[in-house]
Amino acid sequence: TESAPPAKPVVAGIGLLLKKDPGDHGVLVKVVTPGGAAEADGNIRQGDELLAVDGQGVDGHHLHDVFDMVLGEQGTRVTLTMRRGAVQSGTTLQYGDHQEGEQYEVTLARKFLSDLQREISSQVHHHVERSPPLEPPPGAHSPAPVAQGSYL
Repeated sequence: TESAPPAKPVVAGIGLLLKKDPGDHGVLVKVVTPGGAAEADGNIRQGDELLAVDGQGVDGHHLHDVFDMVLGEQGTRVTLTMRRGAVQSGTTLQYGDHQEGEQYEVTLARKFLSDLQREISSQVHHHVERSPPLEPPPGAHSPAPVAQGSYL
């Protein structure tokens, strides 16, 4: 009897929409996706800057390269070094919150986001950019091309 080939791993992200800051070439968080690992952790906020992925700096890297650094097999962990962005006026900081400009690290387990979760996030944030569907077919998943402003 023939055995079925092993299933390909499901490629997953952490529930962030990133963008390049044209002013200083930094990578900023544009959206924290509802239902994603980053939202569940609660540390990363819109406007925070991504400095490094698993200790590798992102400065000078193309956004596609940064996505490749963050994406990985579902359930595996990734450590991000972040810098808190500008805190909106009127925001009440809670005990333990990071101050504006403060560098911090967060380790997240990669989690697959359904098309529905991405659609909800798109509507909540009035976000017009669309990423390709990432729903894995039964037993396999091929990484979808990642465009600037795509979810990961």
